[in-house]
Amino acid sequence: MVNIPDVQDWEANVPIPIDMVGFKNIKIPAGRIILGGLDLILIPRFDVYIDLSKNKRGIHISRLYQAILETIKDYSEKTVKLDDLGREIAKKLLEENPESSKAYVDAELEAYYKAESPITKSKSYEPFKIYVKVRASKKSEKIEMLQFIGVESEGLTSCPCAREVIKTLYPGIDTTHMQRTRVRVFIQHPEDVEINILDLLNIVKSSFSSPLYSYLKRIDEAKVVADSLESAKFVEDTLREVVKKVIEKWSNLPDNSRIYVEVESIESIHPQNIRAYTKISVGEARSLLEE
Repeated sequence: MVNIPDVQDWEANVPIPIDMVGFKNIKIPAGRIILGGLDLILIPRFDVYIDLSKNKRGIHISRLYQAILETIKDYSEKTVKLDDLGREIAKKLLEENPESSKAYVDAELEAYYKAESPITKSKSYEPFKIYVKVRASKKSEKIEMLQFIGVESEGLTSCPCAREVIKTLYPGIDTTHMQRTRVRVFIQHPEDVEINILDLLNIVKSSFSSPLYSYLKRIDEAKVVADSLESAKFVEDTLREVVKKVIEKWSNLPDNSRIYVEVESIESIHPQNIRAYTKISVGEARSLLEE
């Protein structure tokens, strides 16, 4: 029998440790997923990584794919939450790669929610993204987990500054510029605190000047524009509103949990976009809101 060499286990030519090495953009049908109480069939995209010591030349890359495949197989024909799946994959990565002490799992999938236009109640399906991130560290015999769950959605914002300036300079005219705005929010939370994805999506949608709709009649369009005008917001306003609503919704989040929010305005009167970002602990946000 031919003795096949394990080149990955050879001594590294240059003794530099590597923080993350692995697969990016793996797509595997995950079967049934629980999303906001709904039982759906979805295909998430996974990025999986482990660390590599300074002495080893490479990782056994097939073990990473195998970890995802075996975990999904274990959950076959069962309903599972995407964050549970992320944790189990991270555990299996460390089991299959005993010389690694860290595992990273990122999962992303596109989903749709049903929307109704404000006046005619016309139905449409609007896309949004779901994210799960798991960071696992092996310490002695114990595996410590950091997990994040997030969503990304687009809405409409209108500029409050231009509105007030136009009203001052051109009496009788009430208008401003509007643009699509994208929000991405992550919550780092302990395993015993459940973050409902649809609740988080609704927080994002309600923090825009108006939601977006794929299907609008003319009277719907007029209503969306009027509502957006009456709720004019900077990207800074949208970001702060998301943080405030997360704190109010999940009062059981511990103070050391963190919230990450990114808002990008796809500008209509500028060739550049406007972006705002913050990361803040739940404890700090609570304290500031109480003040």
